[in-house]
Amino acid sequence: GHSFWRHEWDKHGTCSMSRFDQVSYFTAALKLKKTVDILSYLKAEGIFPNNRKYKKNHIFDILIRKIGYKPAIQCNTKSGKQQLYQVHICVNKLGKQFINCKVSIKRKCTSPEIVFPRFPVF
Repeated sequence: GHSFWRHEWDKHGTCSMSRFDQVSYFTAALKLKKTVDILSYLKAEGIFPNNRKYKKNHIFDILIRKIGYKPAIQCNTKSGKQQLYQVHICVNKLGKQFINCKVSIKRKCTSPEIVFPRFPVF
C-alpha cells in the first residue's frame, strides 16, 4: 500500500533526490527487479520456502552466480532458529545496474544453516 511506498522512499529514496524524483526512483527499481527472480533461482537449486534448514553459504553462492553480484542476506530469529528474512541486492548510484553489496546489515545470518520459512497465507 501507499504507506509501504512512502516508508521506502523516506528511508532509501531520499538519499538519491539529486538524481531521482519519487516516480523515477521507483521506476528504476521496478525495472531492475524484473531482471532478477530470487525465488526461482533458489527453487531451481532445490531450495524452497518450506521451513527447512539450508546452508547459508549455498544460498549466498547461488545468488552470486545467478545475479552476478554479491547480495546481502538478512535473518531474523524465530523459536531460537535463524531464518531467511530479506535478500538485499545493491544498485549503483545511477540506479541502472547491480553492484556488490558492501552495506552493514542488521540481523546478520550468523548460523551456518538458516531456515527458509513458509510464506504466510492470508
